[in-house]
Parts: sequence; structure tokens; C-alpha cells
Amino acid sequence: MTSTNQDAAPSVTMRTVLVTWTEISQHTARVQVPVDADTDELDLENRLAELDNDGFQGLEREIQSVVTVEHDPDAEVLVPPDEATSRRARLRP
Repeated sequence: MTSTNQDAAPSVTMRTVLVTWTEISQHTARVQVPVDADTDELDLENRLAELDNDGFQGLEREIQSVVTVEHDPDAEVLVPPDEATSRRARLRP
């Protein structure tokens, strides 16, 4: 009979980090305004949010910080452990 050690600590292959980032999105929209309208007075920031087509062109993310925090096994997996391992192997000379 093979014995197993039930008290052995599980292998830790993941850690939990808190990532904070900023997203900047670019939008372009061709819209109609009255001929005599002063575009500085039109509350464009809010009116653009009401458009059916938001004019989305792209998105940039800028990482503000990455901090290791208490392990949370329920946190979403961002990078699977096998992907991180293979990436390290590719980076070695």
C-alpha cells in the first residue's frame, strides 16, 4: 500500500497581486450641431455620451502600480502558470 502525506503543504504556483491602472480611450464622431452654436457652450462631454455610436477608436492602458498582496485563491487568473513558465524558458539565453 502506498502511503500519502495528507499534512504536506500544497505546492504554491501562483501569487496574488493588486494591479492599478488607468485607461485612456480615443473616440471620434462626426456629428451635427446648429450653424450658430458655440461648441464651447454645448456640454459636449455629456452630450457625446448620449450618441448611439460612441466613436470608439482605441484604448491605451497605463499600469500605475503592481503590489503583492495576501494570497487570494479566488482572485481571477491573469497569467496561467504554464504560460509564465514557458515565457521564462524563452527568455533564458
